[in-house]
Amino acid sequence: MKSWRVLLLALVALLIPYRAAAQKPSGASVPKYDKSAEAVFKGTVDEVHDRQCPVSGGRGSHLELKQADGSVIEVHLALTKFVRQYELVFKRGMWSRSRASR
Repeated sequence: MKSWRVLLLALVALLIPYRAAAQKPSGASVPKYDKSAEAVFKGTVDEVHDRQCPVSGGRGSHLELKQADGSVIEVHLALTKFVRQYELVFKRGMWSRSRASR
């Protein structure tokens, strides 16, 4: 009976660090904001969608901003959860001024 307790305790001791490592946020791969690379874009909202963000790794709200010259850029707004929590609404055809890092 005592050997089962020792075995169980050893198993738990091995799993705790593994689980802690699995829960660490992958913040190392997300680039830090660089104010010197900031730029301002003006245009109208062409499309709004939520999708898996390749930069943050989470589900994010994005919009496509159509500029005066006809070019379209994608703007990552924030995690979808944040956008919904603060009831931010973006609709197609809205004029927008977006500040983003290049």
